[in-house]
Amino acid sequence: MTNPVIITLADQHIELLVSDRTRFNQIVQPLSKGWDKGVASRFETNTLGFEYCPETDEVAVYVTFNDGSDEVRMSRADFLEELRKHTDGDAKC
Repeated sequence: MTNPVIITLADQHIELLVSDRTRFNQIVQPLSKGWDKGVASRFETNTLGFEYCPETDEVAVYVTFNDGSDEVRMSRADFLEELRKHTDGDAKC
């Protein structure tokens, strides 16, 4: 039996989440409109983007730099767990 692969947010994603002071529900509420209907949805802060992909039930978290971008994809369940961990649920970062 193989161990499940757990994907986490990269350090730079976590740092930007904290610096944006974005609340858990500010991110989840617009994305959940997509996963409730099975359609793509997105949310962006000043520094991060979040995109729900209904075909795979995954969330992409990305940051764009002048010289490129960095993206992490994870299951919706893993995304919610990571987001709770780094935003203390609905508390301010």
